Amino acid sequence: MTKRVAIFDLDRTITKIGTFTPFLLSTRRSTGSKLALAPKFTGPLLAYTRGELDRVALKNKMMTTALSEFTTEEIRDYSERFVDQTLLGGIRPKAIDAIKRHQDEGDYTVLATASVDFYADIFAERLGFDKSITTKTNFSQISKGPPQVIGGNCYGENKLEMVATQLAEMIQTDRSSQHWTFYSDHHSDIALFKEVEAPFVISPHMKTRRKTDALGYPVLNW
Repeated sequence: MTKRVAIFDLDRTITKIGTFTPFLLSTRRSTGSKLALAPKFTGPLLAYTRGELDRVALKNKMMTTALSEFTTEEIRDYSERFVDQTLLGGIRPKAIDAIKRHQDEGDYTVLATASVDFYADIFAERLGFDKSITTKTNFSQISKGPPQVIGGNCYGENKLEMVATQLAEMIQTDRSSQHWTFYSDHHSDIALFKEVEAPFVISPHMKTRRKTDALGYPVLNW
């Protein structure tokens, strides 16, 4: 029997905007403290743009900048608050409809995202996903921040490998007995798009649209 799996990206697929930097800024309560924190990300972002940092190093530096002063309990509280606030007005309604439709049809639902585990897992829990595949950190192993990435970024080819491995463990069937549907807004997920039986490109920006149109993938405007 074929096992049907619906895989959803998070940032700009389910949410209206990216989540990583907004989460870090959300740990500051006042507008002034947010404005004071934001410029501190400029150096790492420029280094990433110049190719001097990879995505893991960039995340680690930004988390160090923003979260060093907090305990893991405080970070957990900020994560829950951020997710709950995002769910109130920062979610694409058609994404919620699609998730619910797959759940109602009895499909496995999986969140697969480069976002870090300590808040992405909360999104997955709140939205009723069966599985959350994220960029893992040492968050659960420490008592005080900053969390740091362990095991690689859930992005590009790494995301495909992580999804394949973790779905095999969860469903315990061969890939040939699985049917994958995948929703993502971004061309970085082309490796995963190419692997699935039913790829859907969500509200893409121009670069993603050019790349995915060339491959003939359907576009959904959420």
